[in-house]
Amino acid sequence: MTTNTRPTPLQRALLSALNHVLEPAAAVTAGAAAGVAVYRTLATRPIEIRVASALAAAGLACSTTAQLGAAGRTALLRRSEPDTYLPAGPEAELTPSLQRIAADTELHAAEQAALAAQRLDRGHGTLTYAENWVGTTDGPATCDLEPGVQLRYTPSGASTGITAHRGMPEYFELLIDGTPRTTITSITQLHDHLRRHADGRPLEDADPWSTGAQ
Repeated sequence: MTTNTRPTPLQRALLSALNHVLEPAAAVTAGAAAGVAVYRTLATRPIEIRVASALAAAGLACSTTAQLGAAGRTALLRRSEPDTYLPAGPEAELTPSLQRIAADTELHAAEQAALAAQRLDRGHGTLTYAENWVGTTDGPATCDLEPGVQLRYTPSGASTGITAHRGMPEYFELLIDGTPRTTITSITQLHDHLRRHADGRPLEDADPWSTGAQ
């Protein structure tokens, strides 16, 4: 297993700005500029053609800008300190290409966890951002919620040998000080357990299918 590719605080701030401010603003600006340019270029054509062409150009510009922004966030994650891509222990003799594949595998695990989290949080909140997850070469990934508290995602067929948990092919667990405490099946359930932990109340490890799984 390789060392974590956790972004630094500065990287997290930059990624958050890209997600919430810069990317949408850039996409809207690019779309508006492209639409206006096409509309003016077709000044001699019928109004229907000018409007349709301008809308098509605006949509294409928005989509392209958004894709470039996503690529920029991924590149920022990849440009962490070089030692974050170096495996520890017996894997230290891996070639540079294998080190890169190991790092790519961790990023893949983070992306997979963020995608799966969309089933927990239909509002597409912070759990659905890959930069908030730390993947491993084994498949699982973790997301820090607060000091000592993490959400761990284990995909189906992870190399740990886990292929099912309580009848589910993949699952999320709430970890307290590194110890699995309960299975999480919805953002509402996660919020309830976090409040219980904050209040010092015991967590109820109820049947996940009876807690409003989504």
